[in-house]
Amino acid sequence: MAQEQIPLWLNVLVLLLSLVAAVLAWAAKIVWSTEFRKAKEAQIDALKSQLEALRDLTPMKLREYVVATRRIYEEKIQELEEKLRSLNTTGQDEMEIQDRDERLRIIQKMMENLGYSLETVKEMEMVMERNRKEQGFVLAYPGVNLETDGEPEEYRRCGHTKTPEGGGRNNDVD
Repeated sequence: MAQEQIPLWLNVLVLLLSLVAAVLAWAAKIVWSTEFRKAKEAQIDALKSQLEALRDLTPMKLREYVVATRRIYEEKIQELEEKLRSLNTTGQDEMEIQDRDERLRIIQKMMENLGYSLETVKEMEMVMERNRKEQGFVLAYPGVNLETDGEPEEYRRCGHTKTPEGGGRNNDVD
């Protein structure tokens, strides 16, 4: 059998097409790597902002939030209960009964929301406590020297204690 020889122009054409394919693949790789880098930078920025938000949540701020939220809900509940009592004393027609039922539903919803808020705060405190134990430092309140001032009541109530190595101070608190 005689072997046919491939024409030179066909070899050159295949070589040129291979070079074009290689250049296109290289260009696509550069574009994709740039897009990937931008996506990773955006992800890092989002994580940094989440980290900053979590750093701002101290036990005292969480406690203030819970106390303020609870106070608002309790005031609203008292106000609605007083209105409900006044409705009971002035007479009960169909509209007043419906209004009372609606107010009771609102009160129940507010109490549920307060329960969810407290659960969320408890979960956040557990996460912060776990992170505190993992990182090996003790949270302290700004302006309180635990060695000279002793432990404030709020500090003991949160379950914090002095440690021999850190003296009860938290180095990341300004």
